[in-house]
Amino acid sequence: MTQAVDTPAWGRRNGFIDVGTSASGLSDREVSDRLVILDVVNRYGWSYDERDLDSLERTFTRDAVFDGSVAGSVDVGPYEGREAIMDWLKGHMAAQQEQRRHAILNPIFVSQTESTATVNCYLVLTAVADGVARLVTTGFYKFDLVNDDGAWSVRHVFGGFDAAF
Repeated sequence: MTQAVDTPAWGRRNGFIDVGTSASGLSDREVSDRLVILDVVNRYGWSYDERDLDSLERTFTRDAVFDGSVAGSVDVGPYEGREAIMDWLKGHMAAQQEQRRHAILNPIFVSQTESTATVNCYLVLTAVADGVARLVTTGFYKFDLVNDDGAWSVRHVFGGFDAAF
C-alpha cells in the first residue's frame, strides 16, 4: 500500500463515515453503556499494542468483520469472522518489530440503542524503533458494536487510513 491523501473529508465523501448528531437527555443506562462501549473500543488498541491476543480476540463477535480503505483508494479486507481478523492482525504483529501505539481519540456516538452502537474515533498510529518515535499513519475508525446479554463487543470495524501503515 502506497496511497495517501491530503484532501479533507475523503472518508465522508466516499460514504465511509457519518458524524451523526449529538444526543441529549441520555438515561443512566445509556451513559453507563457508553462507558463500557468506550472501554471495548480502547481495549482494541491497548490489546493490539501489548500483544494480548486473548483480550484482543474478546473485543470481537464471532461473526465480526474488519475492512477499510487507505485514502479511499486501496481496499483493506474485508476480513470476515473473528478468526480471520485475528489471523490478519497476528500477521501484522509478526512483521512489526517496533513498539506500536494506537491512539484512539475523539470518540463520538453516531447512534446508540440498547443493543447496538456506532462510534467514530480518530486514529493516530505511532511506532518506536531504535529509540526513535515516528508517525505511522492517521485516520479514523468506525466501530459498530452489539450488546449480547450485557456484554458489548465489536461486530464491524472500518479503518479509514490517511496513508499506508
